[in-house]
Amino acid sequence: MKNILKNTKNIKNYTKQPIAQIKKNMLGIVKSVQKRKRNISKLYIDTVGLSCYTRTIEQPIAQKRSPEIKYI
Repeated sequence: MKNILKNTKNIKNYTKQPIAQIKKNMLGIVKSVQKRKRNISKLYIDTVGLSCYTRTIEQPIAQKRSPEIKYI
């Protein structure tokens, strides 16, 4: 009986190890993908998107300023 319990304990330890390693690897992959997405969006805003972004959101160009809207 002791051998059976010992063997099941060893099997549990062996199965836990690869699952933990797989989770760690997947977490690393997810973090690297998130970092790439951030870098790509940052690059887009810094180059092409910057002019469009600033014109549309910060201060609209070629529009009349109405007295109801206050610009900061």
